[in-house]
Amino acid sequence: MRILELDAVHVYDGKDSSSRPLGAFTKNELTGLILNSTSNHLWLEFNSNGSDTGQGFQLTYTSFDLVKCEDPGIPNYGYRIRDEGHFTDTVVLYSCNPGYAMHGSNTLTCLSGDRRVWDRPLPSCVAECGGQIHAATSGRILSPGYPSPYDNNLHCTWVVEADPGKTIRYLFYWVSVI
Repeated sequence: MRILELDAVHVYDGKDSSSRPLGAFTKNELTGLILNSTSNHLWLEFNSNGSDTGQGFQLTYTSFDLVKCEDPGIPNYGYRIRDEGHFTDTVVLYSCNPGYAMHGSNTLTCLSGDRRVWDRPLPSCVAECGGQIHAATSGRILSPGYPSPYDNNLHCTWVVEADPGKTIRYLFYWVSVI
């Protein structure tokens, strides 16, 4: 392999030259070099200058299974709305069961890089102390932390508001207040 001093091979981790650069390599820097993509694309550019030329380079390539982000799981009292798989730039979208509020982001994105990880931690679904519900048609209110025991010294207020001309009915299913 022989590339002249001012000639270069540029490698990008993606489908075009706007992707993350893995490096610009000249002459002997290429010998024995191993580069892996973090997706199903790897962009290679060879640029020679306007003067002398050399023998050039030779490389081999192989494709192999993409390394995925691990399954992020499902929050307690929550569920997945959408799961695009666990490859680079795919997302998992979450929601909470009725009566629970989401703490954290409802969207996780699998990041590229040497190790596949999610951009945020798994959200949690929590029965909160109080809240306001507007344009209510139906729903559920849970004591704070339900089904775990509630804390001492709480004062929680919920305001449920239906559209004008409607009324609201509370129906208690389970009461265990000491």
